[in-house]
Amino acid sequence: MSESQAPATIQPRLFKPEKAARPQTPDDLPRAWSLLERLLNEEADARRTALTELAESGLVSQFPLVAWAIAARTLDSNADIRVKAVHLLAAALDPSAERVSRYEEIRQAVAQWLRTLDGKDLARMIGDRPNDPETRHALRTMFNLNSRAGERLAALAADRSLPLTTRKEAIHHIGVIGFSEAKPELERLSAKLQARVRGQRGMPFAPMGDSKEESLLPELSKTLALLAGD
Repeated sequence: MSESQAPATIQPRLFKPEKAARPQTPDDLPRAWSLLERLLNEEADARRTALTELAESGLVSQFPLVAWAIAARTLDSNADIRVKAVHLLAAALDPSAERVSRYEEIRQAVAQWLRTLDGKDLARMIGDRPNDPETRHALRTMFNLNSRAGERLAALAADRSLPLTTRKEAIHHIGVIGFSEAKPELERLSAKLQARVRGQRGMPFAPMGDSKEESLLPELSKTLALLAGD
């Protein structure tokens, strides 16, 4: 984000990575089904509580279906639940969790889900808690599983119908993850905005129009510098 913006309050990590798998017990499957049913409850509080219990239960490391169901909550109608789902998935996908017995199956389940998301879905995910380091880290973990994430984030960065905060988040993620395929789109956007700035300086008598979009330039500059270093 631009230096003129106030720093965001750092949110506590919602869920810690699972360090090792515990042995599966006969009660695990019935409990998993019960919690998955509660994830579909009409009441947001019930879905939120189910997510928390899933995080504490260790069931994510036992059943890839649980990871898939949590991934579906990244599209929940409640923003807090969407963020919690993203954090929980990132904890399950953390490299330190590779000792978990079904880690690769869980990873593939989440990756398969991510491939179904469109630009609108990604825009909502990155716009829920902009500029929050923990959420950014969680999203990066997920975006690294999606081979088309760079292309879609670039489209979001150029989409003038989106809030500027969402567009800045898209640009930020492109840079820190290193999606080099997005570089041409960002270069075009940067060139267009810079040309607009030069035109306004050359014609001070002309109507200024909407200059807010030009606030993307500092983030574009940082991201393009990161991509140039790849």
